[in-house]
Amino acid sequence: MNSRAWAIIGGIAAAVYLILMAPGLDLGEAQFWIGIVVKPIPALCLMGWLIQQSAIGTTYGKTIAIGLGLSALADVLIEPGTDTAFIAGLIVFLLAHIAYTVGYIIDYCGWKPLRSLPFIAWVGGLYAYLFSDLGGMAIPVAVYCLVIGTMLWRSAARVGDAGSPTRAEWYGLVGAIAFAASDSLIAVNRFATSIEHVGYPIMILYWLGQLGIARSTDDAA
Repeated sequence: MNSRAWAIIGGIAAAVYLILMAPGLDLGEAQFWIGIVVKPIPALCLMGWLIQQSAIGTTYGKTIAIGLGLSALADVLIEPGTDTAFIAGLIVFLLAHIAYTVGYIIDYCGWKPLRSLPFIAWVGGLYAYLFSDLGGMAIPVAVYCLVIGTMLWRSAARVGDAGSPTRAEWYGLVGAIAFAASDSLIAVNRFATSIEHVGYPIMILYWLGQLGIARSTDDAA
């Protein structure tokens, strides 16, 4: 399939999932099963698109494709909404973040430590805000925050690593920020303060994040 076909399929699946989240909509058990089928499709479409690109021949492209595949799996695992499902999804999303981080490091391994500072403030502040409500999840969430912060830093470090920043490098940074923002909303809503209709910004930021990260491979060849 060409890029447009992947985009259309992924866009339709995303729209269907958002419709299923509409307040008051009750399709019974069918609503759950439709959701569990369509939710991973956008990430799978991005992975399918990437596999067709020349970037898949690079190590960087392969690690990003692996991250997209893991994200799609996590989408399915976390959908039931139980504590067990949440932890299973959390673990696989953690692996996806690690895959993206490895990819960013493979693409550029320079340090640029100052670029980590805003992200240390972000994840550190978030963890401090959540800490009193985490209970037994304090250590797992700390690990997750550490991995997300590292991914954000490495996505920022590669911007302009070979001179003028490229569009693909900006895509990678913006995608990482959107993905992390989605995860931050999930954490706040689950552990601290219930936010009405938060599922919409969570999913939109998540899909935009995956899109940006997928497009970060545009320069790879």
